[in-house]
Amino acid sequence: MAFESISFRDQVTLLNGRGMTFNNPERAEDTLKHVSYYKIKEFAWPYAKEDNGEIKYSDITFEDVITRYYRDKNIRLHILHALEDIEVALQTQIAYYLGQNTGEYGYLRANNWADIQSFSRSKVNKTQEKIIERIGYQVRIARENPQSHHELISKLESGSNPNYPPVWLGVNLLMFGNLVYMLEIMSRRNKEPIAAYFSCSMEELYAWMQMLNLVRNICAHNSNFIDLHFISSVPIKKEWKEYLYIHGKEQNIITDRIAVPIIIIKYLMDQINPSYRFNSIRNILNKLIENDQEANYYGFKSKQSVLDLFK
Repeated sequence: MAFESISFRDQVTLLNGRGMTFNNPERAEDTLKHVSYYKIKEFAWPYAKEDNGEIKYSDITFEDVITRYYRDKNIRLHILHALEDIEVALQTQIAYYLGQNTGEYGYLRANNWADIQSFSRSKVNKTQEKIIERIGYQVRIARENPQSHHELISKLESGSNPNYPPVWLGVNLLMFGNLVYMLEIMSRRNKEPIAAYFSCSMEELYAWMQMLNLVRNICAHNSNFIDLHFISSVPIKKEWKEYLYIHGKEQNIITDRIAVPIIIIKYLMDQINPSYRFNSIRNILNKLIENDQEANYYGFKSKQSVLDLFK
């Protein structure tokens, strides 16, 4: 079946025919030239229903959808800013304890730092391969452009291993996902003090970082964050329940929406930098959420609970 491209004006007509209203159709047509029709559909989805196999919108204007789109974009940028601090803190902690417990180059052998009793040899080896591959890739890039990677080249030339840097620099070459892979199989001796730094259990630390790695990937690749549902649940601290939407007959179903990673980010940043300002994230959420029903949609107990969280 062939699909024909339709004009921007026809896209406005199509959306209007499905129930979306327009305050300024001409301006909407111009907006569709740089915000795709499929992005509009994506951010209008919470207001969509299927009627005889066709999508129908109710109580939503094109301008409302564009506002949601830009609020999502803005909150993603501020989430990434906080996640960068969390990533750097995690890198620093992993590098410190691996260096302390295994030496400068002990990280190059998984037996030195991984929990080989609890995880299969294949899983340990696969994780180690990913880590070595990533660092090796960064080393190759540095050698192709040594002037821009002076410190790394210097460490390779002065260290006892010409192919890999010592752990303090090597871990800094890893991506957030690599750090989470390491964290999963890390031995208790290495992982426990890292969890203590973040004031949580080892199980909480791994589960939270796993969720935040997903959030980071979504935010970095311009995907819809505000309408996200999480498939896997994570450990929730008791004191967080006063901010989260909990439902079900027995009030035991905890939200699977964006309130969870936001609270996790807030908690971890309180350990890293208690002076970190969440004003921008709070203000965006305050504009996004007009009442308690909308607060529940995003996973918060109420509109007031959002303000209380960021007091």
